Amino acid sequence: MSKSDYIYKIHQVDKVIEIEDLNLGKMSVTNNIENVVDEIAKKEEINRDDFKVIYRDSVGNWDGYNTKTKEFISLDTDMRIVALTKTQSML
Repeated sequence: MSKSDYIYKIHQVDKVIEIEDLNLGKMSVTNNIENVVDEIAKKEEINRDDFKVIYRDSVGNWDGYNTKTKEFISLDTDMRIVALTKTQSML
């Protein structure tokens, strides 16, 4: 059972995992990002390190997460399409 409430999409062509925090009272996606990404990777049977991760936090801002370095990446936007576009520059 997940410690966070979220929905997600997998963009296979662009290799992006897109996560939205539903903010329903459980732990935030931001504070639980490792477990959330692991849950998704296991469910979808994908290697998490092959994908870029973007997520909408509990206040509506989009950020990125590098699964290899375990670093957060500021995308500085509240718009999904802008966040997806900015993944092109994410390592």
